[in-house]
Amino acid sequence: MAEASCEHLGGQTLCLQFTLDQFHDHGIRAGQPLRIALRASRIQAFAATGAKR
Repeated sequence: MAEASCEHLGGQTLCLQFTLDQFHDHGIRAGQPLRIALRASRIQAFAATGAKR
């Protein structure tokens, strides 16, 4: 899993899940920019731990 913040979403943190093969095949490296496309059918949302209501 990788955690990323997105300035276009107001700095909200996203958690992205990749296989080891995807890290290798796409050249994903720590600290490097990563372009993604968010497909509505693939998004899962979970409550933050300790979230205030």
